[in-house]
Amino acid sequence: MPGPVIAGAIIDTTCILWQKDACGNTGSCWLYDNEQFRYKLHGLGLGYKTIATVFYALAFFSCKGALTGDVNPYDDKTAQSGSAQQEEELTNMKPDHEQPSM
Repeated sequence: MPGPVIAGAIIDTTCILWQKDACGNTGSCWLYDNEQFRYKLHGLGLGYKTIATVFYALAFFSCKGALTGDVNPYDDKTAQSGSAQQEEELTNMKPDHEQPSM
């Protein structure tokens, strides 16, 4: 459910005096209970932040191995062996000319 709909429903629970028309239909709120409004609005924000923190922690701990370098699910073994082989060839290459010794 979208956030504004949830927040609006919670804010509506703090209404003390509703506008009524001639047919008895409810309109907008004229008077809120400020203490309830305060607690519910701050509780809503705290709830959203708590849920976000839980999901952040789940993501962090599920990816912890990849972040420390232990596990990389996107690592291609064939590409790695090819690059390691190329790296070894480059380190074992001899220069075209010898350096004069002193």
